[in-house]
Amino acid sequence: MDDIIADCIENPKSRKEYIMAIFFTEACMYCESVFETVKQSLKGFDINIIPVDVKINPDIKKKYSVVDVPTVLVYRDGELIDQIIGLQDPKRYCLRII
Repeated sequence: MDDIIADCIENPKSRKEYIMAIFFTEACMYCESVFETVKQSLKGFDINIIPVDVKINPDIKKKYSVVDVPTVLVYRDGELIDQIIGLQDPKRYCLRII
């Protein structure tokens, strides 16, 4: 599978100021909660939110050194600015964006 994260970061025409890659598995009981929290907390912001199923995309998981799910990687202007592991307070997801 193509590396959609790299595609978003490397393509300035489609890249938004912020990118959040959310690494998850279907079996993870917190992953859906994190995804919904991020979507709701950041509604209205100009941001790419990219869900990455690590069971389907193990190479991407390895490339980005993701060891646990849920993990959220936050990029600004193509640079990694934060790595959030596990279920966190919704404010944590917003603080890097606002």
